[in-house]
Amino acid sequence: SLSMTSSLNKANLALLSAVIIWSFSFVAIRIALEGYSPGTLAFFRFSTASIFMIIPFFYPQIRKSCKPKVLLFALLIGVTG
Repeated sequence: SLSMTSSLNKANLALLSAVIIWSFSFVAIRIALEGYSPGTLAFFRFSTASIFMIIPFFYPQIRKSCKPKVLLFALLIGVTG
């Protein structure tokens, strides 16, 4: 159906975007290491990730749509890397 095709196209676009961003990260880290120490760079990366991960807690509609099992799994992945 048209709805399923649209959802599939959005998913494929999201996956393609993730691959492109990840592929540029190697180059970006190489360039960033010329000006920052590895510890400072790690701090910036974790700080940025923390900001994006805390956003759902400020929006109840996002928080309600997340099941506790999914949140626990995300927490486990975040803690273990």
